[in-house]
Amino acid sequence: MISGSQIGNVASISRTGYAFDGWYNNQDSTGNGTGTKYTSTSTVGNSNLRLYAKWTVAPELMFDNEFQFDKITASDIASGANNSTFDIDYGSNKLRLNAKGADAYTGQWYGIKSGAFAVTPGHTYRIRTTVKNTSSSAKYAVVYIFCFADSNLNSTDTNGNRKSAGVTVASGAESTIDFNYTVQAGRYYGALRFGINDSANGDTAEFSNIYVQDTTSPGGVADDVTPADPINKVKLSGETVGSLADIERSGYTFTGWNTAKNGTGTTYTESTKMPSSNTQLWSQWDVNSYTITFAPNGGSVTPTSKTFTINDSISLPTPTRTGYTFSGWKVTEKADVSNWTLNDVYTGTSIPAGKYGNVTVTAQWTVNTYTITYKYNNGAADTTAKYTIEQSITLPSPTKTGYTFAGWKVTTAGGNWKTTDSVYKGTVAAGKYGNVTLTAQWTAKVYTITFLPNGGSVNPTSKTFTIESTIDLPTPTKDSYIFDGWLVTTAEGNWTNGTLYTDSSIPAGKYGNVTVTAQWHKTVTVHFYSGSKGAVHNQFQITFKNNETAGSVKSPTSFGTIDGWTALGWLTSEDAGNTPNQTIAAAAITGGTTVTVTPAKFDYNYYAIYSQNQTLTYNSNAIGDSSVKNIPSSTNGTAYYNSFDKIANVTHNIPSTVPTRNGYTFASWNTEANGSGVKYNAPGTFTNSKQNEKLYAQWTENKYTITYSYNGSGTADKSINYTITSAITIEDAPTYKDHVFAGWKIQQPTQGNWPDPSKESNAPELYGPKATIAAGKFGNVVFVAQWVYINSAENKSNEYSLGNEIEIVTGVESNGTKKTEKTTKYDKASFDNYTAAIEKYRSAKALVETLVKKDVNSSGYSAALKTATKSLQDAITELTEIVLIENGIVTKYYNNFYVGDKQCDLSQMNLNHYEYSELETAKTSLINGKAYIGKDYKITDTDSANVTYQSRLNDCVLSMAKAFISTSDKVKTSVGFKVYETVSETRKVKDANENALAGDAAVNYVYAGKDGSTYYCYTNSTNPVVLITVDDGIDGGRKCYPTKAEQVTASTTTGTVKKTDVTFPITKDDADSKYVGYINAGVGKNIGYYRQKQVIRLAPEFEVNLNGTVTYEFTAHDDTLSKNVATQSALSSGLDSKNANDFSENLTAAKTIKIVIDYHAAEPKTGEKLDVNGDQVSNDVYLNQFHLYRNAGGAKNWELPRTQQYTNSSNGNTYDPYIVDDGVYGQKDYGSFSFTFKLGNSIDLETKMTCANGNVGYVPTLNTTDASKIAQMINNGTVSFEKLKSCEYTAAGEKPYYKLLANGDYETETVGGKTKNKIYKGGTGYGFIPWPKSNIWSFNYYPENGAYTYVHLVDRWGNTVDKVIYVGLQDPKDITTSGSDGIYTILEDGGSGIDTLSLNAGTFEILTDENSTLENNVYRTTGNTVRIKTGEANKSYTLSMKDKATNASTATLKSDGNGIITLSIDDAMYKSGVYTFMLNGTEINLYDGVNNDKYIVNVYDGEAEEGEAAEMIVITTGEVGKTRFTDTDGNTVTVAASETNEDGTKTWRMSKSRPAGEYEYRISVKVGHDWIEENSTGKLIFTEKQLDTGRIVKAEYDEESGLYKLTIEGRATKIQFITEDGMTRTYTRYSEAVKSRKSYDAEGNEVPDTGRLLDHEVWLVNARLYSGQNYTVAGKFEAGWNREGTATLTGH
Repeated sequence: MISGSQIGNVASISRTGYAFDGWYNNQDSTGNGTGTKYTSTSTVGNSNLRLYAKWTVAPELMFDNEFQFDKITASDIASGANNSTFDIDYGSNKLRLNAKGADAYTGQWYGIKSGAFAVTPGHTYRIRTTVKNTSSSAKYAVVYIFCFADSNLNSTDTNGNRKSAGVTVASGAESTIDFNYTVQAGRYYGALRFGINDSANGDTAEFSNIYVQDTTSPGGVADDVTPADPINKVKLSGETVGSLADIERSGYTFTGWNTAKNGTGTTYTESTKMPSSNTQLWSQWDVNSYTITFAPNGGSVTPTSKTFTINDSISLPTPTRTGYTFSGWKVTEKADVSNWTLNDVYTGTSIPAGKYGNVTVTAQWTVNTYTITYKYNNGAADTTAKYTIEQSITLPSPTKTGYTFAGWKVTTAGGNWKTTDSVYKGTVAAGKYGNVTLTAQWTAKVYTITFLPNGGSVNPTSKTFTIESTIDLPTPTKDSYIFDGWLVTTAEGNWTNGTLYTDSSIPAGKYGNVTVTAQWHKTVTVHFYSGSKGAVHNQFQITFKNNETAGSVKSPTSFGTIDGWTALGWLTSEDAGNTPNQTIAAAAITGGTTVTVTPAKFDYNYYAIYSQNQTLTYNSNAIGDSSVKNIPSSTNGTAYYNSFDKIANVTHNIPSTVPTRNGYTFASWNTEANGSGVKYNAPGTFTNSKQNEKLYAQWTENKYTITYSYNGSGTADKSINYTITSAITIEDAPTYKDHVFAGWKIQQPTQGNWPDPSKESNAPELYGPKATIAAGKFGNVVFVAQWVYINSAENKSNEYSLGNEIEIVTGVESNGTKKTEKTTKYDKASFDNYTAAIEKYRSAKALVETLVKKDVNSSGYSAALKTATKSLQDAITELTEIVLIENGIVTKYYNNFYVGDKQCDLSQMNLNHYEYSELETAKTSLINGKAYIGKDYKITDTDSANVTYQSRLNDCVLSMAKAFISTSDKVKTSVGFKVYETVSETRKVKDANENALAGDAAVNYVYAGKDGSTYYCYTNSTNPVVLITVDDGIDGGRKCYPTKAEQVTASTTTGTVKKTDVTFPITKDDADSKYVGYINAGVGKNIGYYRQKQVIRLAPEFEVNLNGTVTYEFTAHDDTLSKNVATQSALSSGLDSKNANDFSENLTAAKTIKIVIDYHAAEPKTGEKLDVNGDQVSNDVYLNQFHLYRNAGGAKNWELPRTQQYTNSSNGNTYDPYIVDDGVYGQKDYGSFSFTFKLGNSIDLETKMTCANGNVGYVPTLNTTDASKIAQMINNGTVSFEKLKSCEYTAAGEKPYYKLLANGDYETETVGGKTKNKIYKGGTGYGFIPWPKSNIWSFNYYPENGAYTYVHLVDRWGNTVDKVIYVGLQDPKDITTSGSDGIYTILEDGGSGIDTLSLNAGTFEILTDENSTLENNVYRTTGNTVRIKTGEANKSYTLSMKDKATNASTATLKSDGNGIITLSIDDAMYKSGVYTFMLNGTEINLYDGVNNDKYIVNVYDGEAEEGEAAEMIVITTGEVGKTRFTDTDGNTVTVAASETNEDGTKTWRMSKSRPAGEYEYRISVKVGHDWIEENSTGKLIFTEKQLDTGRIVKAEYDEESGLYKLTIEGRATKIQFITEDGMTRTYTRYSEAVKSRKSYDAEGNEVPDTGRLLDHEVWLVNARLYSGQNYTVAGKFEAGWNREGTATLTGH
């Protein structure tokens, strides 16, 4: 071509799987075109041009193919020196392998590995690929599948988790590898490896049509599904798909292809457009339903048919047919399309899943053979015979000794045999079926037995019997002989001569007649008893037969021993029955003596006799006390005892002599020293109970009396008791008005060992208070108090204590404190004499008072006290004879008082500078003081109230002076300006002529600015009136210097203002009559008074519907002409409560205040007024809380600023902006905004994501959810505010959103003639959102699930608040053009639930009904209304209410004809369910009765025995992820595992073992990331453990085993054998001596012995017990030893 010419037509080419993108002048490493693109209009240069085609991989559809070829990357391919190189052709889906070395997985195989794909454990997969050998020689190609636990493919590789298949392929040829593999448990990811064997460098192979198909049916089993044909389909994006792959599956109907395995994705048809990227399609199936029919073939069956699918196991019914056995179901008919086989027989109870197609099966039968069992009942063995229902039966005829055969009886019936049938003989006709037992029936023969008494007598003398009957034998009698039994003397049948029968009967089985004769004998026993109560027993027996008449024995030579007793011999039973004595003892026979007996009686008894020397001793029982006298000497004697338990102890005579002891009285003798034994009097008798006895003297401690006589003091005498063992403390000094105590004196004569001063020269006469006397005193005594009278002396002394000086009030100091001077009360000479006598008296009195308490136990105490008492009496006499001369009261300062150094009077008071209360005080003091002027009162004289006249006058002077100077502080504390906030308040302010100063259009809210000296008055009236009082008084009285207000500068305006009127009217004062009264009394008469109370009245006027403001500035002066602007205010300033009414900290240096009156119209075109309520704005200065909820809307109590001019599209009205600088981010254009972000470890605002609609969105990340920290990051530049705004928000994912335009409005569209916000879908759900100018109340948005939103709110006055809201995992609906459901709304709502409710009714009550109750101020209802009864019917009431965030509202309600108001409860959004009513001053809590738990459905308490585990069960909704249980001590148990129920709820179980008691748990649940605590609680209850008890029921010796057999109630752990003298042998439950141990339940069934509670047990014990010794047997159980009511036995 010529240089510079156009190329012209260029070649157009095609390639399978690719789209041709043109010709380029360069190529990349794969050969694909790159560089500059050349078209037909491109020109050529000065050199040759080579062009390269550029291909773009076309998208493909993959049918049921788990293997995604396009997801293979270079990192998925095995690489390295020993592995193959490769080429990946994404367009044709081919892997080209260039072998060059060994592969790590397959040894000498050379191969490449594919990318991972998900697999399901237990599913079977078909792996298929086409392999083409492009090498020069034949190669063996192989494909492996490996399965791993995770997608990194790095878990352990074992043979069970991989499989391979291969094929030899000729050079240049193609072949297919096709095999199945079932995934092992725990493996979730698969990968394929492709390779060839025995390769050299340069050998190559291609693998294509790679197909991994899950052949497991939707029912969960592997089946014969066909591969998709084709497995892939390639077309260019946007083309119509066309025909789709064919596929078949037995038992299913194919319903189409879908992008999701579960069918929830996009369904593809032939008309579907090809997607822009590779897409996997999955086959969808409906399982087919088939019928199996059951043919009973002569029998019966239920049901006769069933429906099933290929996934079902078919349960087979069992048919019945009399006389036949069912042998199975045979396939007799089947559908053409099925996998049933004709003539197959199924004998089981079910057919496994996997069958399909309709089918009929027929029952198969086998004729039954039955058995007859013959029981001959004659000793012969049973026999059997076989028969069928078609045979007759011939019966045998047996014989039996002693019987006649009666026939065959049915005893066990089967089939149609009956046990009620008559007996059978001979032949039974055919037709019988079933197994049967026939028992031979016999009639017994009758025989006679004859009884011969052999010298005795018997009745009856004979009996009849049969071989079946037991023969009861009569018992004959013969005087004094014992019957030995019946002897056979004549025998027939099976009887035997000479056989002796000793039992009461002969068992059945005897036959034949018989005669029996009675046999007799007699035995005599000789008994020898010795030891205590005959414990040692020796006996000898002599048997008499025939004519024997006598026998003999020798008495034993050894005796049972008794401690302390000596055996003397044996006594006959006659002597032993008498009380033993010396004579009886002498008649005893010695051991070894021959004793002769006859058969005249059966028993002869002899008893041992013993003797003992017994002694009685007397004990004084007063160790170390030498004062004891008259203790008797000891006595002794001989005692006798015999083993018949007769005893004669020694009796002693107790002397009548009475022992004596100082301080005690002898009471009696006693067998115990402490008196707890037996008491004996003297004289008396005492009989020994043991060898040596002792009696102890018992003493009674005598009680004596100390009497205290108070000797005329008016206190009654007091007596106290003491004993000789008591230490004595003398009573403390008593008191006696006008007396001094001078000690305690003993009254004579004395008793006991108390001292007598008249007889003992050194005996004390006086005792001091609290003196101590050691134990050992006895006898009654009287102590008399000694006194000195001091009344007259004390009166004189008290006068002296007041001194001679007295203080006179002269006025007040300049600082307001009292001012005084001093003068004297008495003449000086008389007062000096008085002073000396006082000192003498006080010294003498002090000495007595000191001595009486000092050294009270010393020897010289009594004498010293007597001397001091005499000196005191002399001083009293001298003092009482002195007389004092007194001066008169001082009156010169009455109304001539001092204020500082200046002398003043009340006529000089400025009445305007004082409060009424201060003037009243001055007037009252002036009048009261006149009562003491010109009277002859002495300076100490008192009035009837005992107050001196001088004190009264001092008070009047002080009050007048204080009232006079009270005005000095008023300038600093006076109240200044007060702005009236409501119409009702302004109406109360009247001018001097009683006219109201305000109209009806007063300001409706006042707001204090941030500097504290500017007041914003917001009004919706064009002519508001604002009143500001220059307030110098309270309650109508003067309080400070009169003030005068003045305007500092002229008023300034903004907007449209018609006038700015300001006036200063004077209000009426009620001081006239009061002030005249003060002047007449002499208060302020030299100065007088004037009245002044000023008001500032602001009355601007605005243009209707045109916003405007007026700013006024004022100050004030007092009558001293110094500036005195307000330091206090009653305004609702909105500042902190500490200084809300104090502006001293906030006023500017200029001492001025500003008033700004702001008129604004909310809807000027409609005339609607902006509703700004003072309570609402005041409450919202400090925001309460945010709420995030579905659906738009919200409370209108937080007014947001408008940042730009706003035109309402619905009515065309235009509104001016409210420009706000929030002081935080310096925003004048945005105001409030929100920023949605995700939580991460770092801060990232740069990550870009492409939205579905092609827009670029951001996913900003912040590392905190703390609102204050986010604000700090923005302010300090860590997060740029500009960058924050650049993250433009779009709604989440496929969810809808409105697009925000550059001007701040949403993009709109017109639908059906109406303009609405246009709905978009597909965004990130993150980013910055300026709150729209068209909505001043709330902002709707659609965030991403799980995101966080930072909210910055600004109100129209610049107040700000920051909050972070978490958007939990939700399931919102898509919004529609007709509503906003699904949009989240952020708004400031102030909380939920009623806090207080009141009604302006005089009386009212809350009514209850069947749905509600009211108890203990708690109201519960299951409905949604509250009924309130008022005082009147059909009357309107105002209902006032505040919610829990103190937002207030009112409503007008009207009572019905019964005076009842019905109030609806609507708390559906927040479900708080708790409200508080104020009912006539009483707080009523209201519960709506709804189960407010959102996630907890039910709670079941647990109960167990202590030591065991109790289980609490909680049922929750399905979204709960964990459950936590917290007890009252704060201990928690968290449960992470649950069971899912059929209804989708979850069951959680918490078990715990604790001591007995009830334990309450609060229950909280985890939903998403949050723990939520609801109202539910549960209990674990543990009862006290009931310990197993028991007892030994029976103990006996088992002859058969030679062991001791114990029957035990309960489960014993030990048993114990106890002798009479307390010796024990103990065996544990598992001791070797316990040879057998069996346990039984209440029905007698043997059970394992591991159970804790059993009914009873039987033990066989090899116990080592002494023969003849008696034992008590006790058992130990879980509850302890039980020795009550136990069994006994005798050792063998």
